[in-house]
Amino acid sequence: MAFFALTSASLLWTVIALTVVCFVWTVFGVPRKRWSGARAYAQQALGVALSALLFFSSAFLAFNRFSIWYSDWSDLLGYASDRGTTTQYGGGAALATPQAKATTTPSNGASNSRKFTELQRKPLTNSALSGVSAKAPNGQWITAKIPGQGSDADAWARVWLPPSYMDNPNKAYTVIMAFPGVPGSPKGYESPLHTDADLAAAIKSGKIRDSIIVSPNVFPHDADTECMDVQGKGIETWVTKNVVPWVKTNLRTEEGSDAWATYGYSAGAWCANMFAVRHPDLFRTSISMSGYYSPLFPSGESNQEGYVLADEVARNRPPVRIWNLSGAGDGKFRKSFDAFAPKVASPTSLTSVEVKGSSHKWDAWTSAQPKALEWLGANAPAFRPQSGSTSPQSGSATKAPPVNASTPTPAPSSKTRAPAFGPEAAKPQLEPRIREPRVENGPR
Repeated sequence: MAFFALTSASLLWTVIALTVVCFVWTVFGVPRKRWSGARAYAQQALGVALSALLFFSSAFLAFNRFSIWYSDWSDLLGYASDRGTTTQYGGGAALATPQAKATTTPSNGASNSRKFTELQRKPLTNSALSGVSAKAPNGQWITAKIPGQGSDADAWARVWLPPSYMDNPNKAYTVIMAFPGVPGSPKGYESPLHTDADLAAAIKSGKIRDSIIVSPNVFPHDADTECMDVQGKGIETWVTKNVVPWVKTNLRTEEGSDAWATYGYSAGAWCANMFAVRHPDLFRTSISMSGYYSPLFPSGESNQEGYVLADEVARNRPPVRIWNLSGAGDGKFRKSFDAFAPKVASPTSLTSVEVKGSSHKWDAWTSAQPKALEWLGANAPAFRPQSGSTSPQSGSATKAPPVNASTPTPAPSSKTRAPAFGPEAAKPQLEPRIREPRVENGPR
């Protein structure tokens, strides 16, 4: 690593040393000068300003070295990440599995319709949905208490119901299980990601069907659980044995696993990938924003057996599809992806979107999010705009549209596109611009 590389220890310690020297000069050196008047005040102001600038520079370099918000100087200055390259690994993104077929046939009275309970059909009288409003033209977020992990203050989730949810008590919805990063909160999907607004826009434009967002509190008090049953917290068990059943009991959801997707950013993206790969009976699709594929515990615990996802996909070949955003400069967050991708083979599918520089920041995720949701609506059959179902009380059958040609699902007719199937990584193709302005930085 070059001496003055943005993430180098040498640059960090050099700036720290300059900070100390400047501070000492300001405190002890400036008062010894026999200057007076404006010259003395200017000297003092310069010392204070330089000390503050160097202090904040040291703090930025230290945090950036840990979280890799910017991988190098060109990334920091905004020159590194103006285009994304897509590569397809394993099977085609639109997997054809027996369960996927069962859940995606347009039902409106067909075989995969389901009857809803009074609890599901009447959310206003369901005590588990406290705070729900009868009128929510833009959709609505509510907080749900879901017992099963820690204290009552820890066992909760944020739930977003789309605008149509209160209008038709017989309509079933697909589910996006969204995991935040750490430090962080499920409310990160409300701001700064604004996932509800992007999802509502995608629904309105016909790119994805109406879906519910459920974001459970998997990092209580910012404890880095990696969504596993560790540190005295059974997060994996809570999500699979408590959160999923709670959602199915209280909300009008499709039943098959193809109608359930995971989504996450940073550490939450690891959770999304882990739940999809380890629990394909519950989730068939994952959206991973700067995620990784083996646990990254801050205290350095070794990876537990069954949680190195490269080994899991090689051994079990789960029928899941993953959309992954990563950056060439993602550093430690990228290593497990590089080990994972070559192991992917049909029926597992991996659609990789890579940007130059680092992808590990809020503005990269907000920029990529609409495209990820569009990919979900085109490649996960249950999420296609016309694949929804209603209970037998109303409706008539409709046809599901074909996969949108604008998505990363490859077509072999073009040299720049990936082949639809096969375990080998395909030749990369340039995606439309995924801009990464330099505004905010994200959690791990």
